[in-house]
Amino acid sequence: MMNEMKKFLFEAAMGYDYCKSCHKGSTMEEMLSEYGLSYQKYLPEITRIQRLCTYNENGNKKIRFGNKKDFLEWYLKKWSLDGSAVCEYCGISEKECNELLNTQRKPTRGSHLEVERREPNRDYDSKNCILACYVCNNTKSDFMSEEEFRVLIPGIQAFWKSQRNKKKQN
Repeated sequence: MMNEMKKFLFEAAMGYDYCKSCHKGSTMEEMLSEYGLSYQKYLPEITRIQRLCTYNENGNKKIRFGNKKDFLEWYLKKWSLDGSAVCEYCGISEKECNELLNTQRKPTRGSHLEVERREPNRDYDSKNCILACYVCNNTKSDFMSEEEFRVLIPGIQAFWKSQRNKKKQN
């Protein structure tokens, strides 16, 4: 079921015309019902993944990896529906990060792993991008290389440990 759902998310994020060509003219609602899934439940996820395909650079919208298909294939290999994907810097799972992080920016930031460029001066491509938690992505920002950031990871891991302890106490 998980692979079918990722296939569906890929098709849906590619857009309506792509979906129609794969499913003989079916609407997204009809496609989801083929999998026994609710359109209303998955629409926010489809929208979020579609938004990830692009980024702003000096006010211009650009497509990550140069094309939507390559980005979506990369993203859906790394990300997991059940929240088990982990930050490639500090190792926290998306699910645990979402449970522990209390931010005013949710749902736009913090509830999912984010696309992070290892080297900020290089392009968004499969060799330069990883999935990172909100804390690592925000801390590293665009002014540090991956190597420079690595010295801060033990502190971020200590932060997550303290958040776990606080949650246990409550």
